Amino acid sequence: MLNLGIVEQTSSDDKWTGALKNDLYDLVEVNREEQLNHLDGVVIPMEKVEQLAQVIEWIIACRINPSAFIWVFSKVPLEAEKRIMMRVGATDVITTPETQTYLSMSVENTFMRLGNKDQKLHSKQETCPYGIQLNELNQSIVVNNVETELTRTEYRILSLLYNQINSTVTYKTISETVWPGKELSIAPIANIICHIRGKVGKSKEYSITTVRSKGYMLRAKG
Repeated sequence: MLNLGIVEQTSSDDKWTGALKNDLYDLVEVNREEQLNHLDGVVIPMEKVEQLAQVIEWIIACRINPSAFIWVFSKVPLEAEKRIMMRVGATDVITTPETQTYLSMSVENTFMRLGNKDQKLHSKQETCPYGIQLNELNQSIVVNNVETELTRTEYRILSLLYNQINSTVTYKTISETVWPGKELSIAPIANIICHIRGKVGKSKEYSITTVRSKGYMLRAKG
């Protein structure tokens, strides 16, 4: 189930719950930044100009979860402020005279696409012969229904290995994909592989092996 957070910027929470209630997702009241890690989308209400700084702070805080969509719904006119919000990470900034119904439709359309994508990922996981699956939405790896979160760079490297499972991925390929335009350096790649191994641990289903002088391989058993 997808999760939509509503930042507590107003005392009239009931109207937001009613306007955004939908079977596609669960509504979560957000009052701590730590909650942002577990959300697929965030709505930040803005009812007065004085809340502008708080709204921007919340948008920046949402960077902790790069895959989350961010909607700002403002009851005050915004011009240059809207551009600033979009630059710092807002998915969309909706201002009156647009209504909460318009906001609800935007969230629903986005989450319908997310839901379809999520179903495809789970379907792929069920048919995967190796018992492992990468979850792009959560930037994580799932092994036998146990999910482990990764950093963006860790996910990118692991996805390279996964897409060429049981084949060697060279240092050059990894470097050019993750750090395009930069000179090849093996040390940072080795460091990230070490972190990935530490996070996913040992498994009977797979192992990340070093191919001497060439690169790495995600070796699956099965």
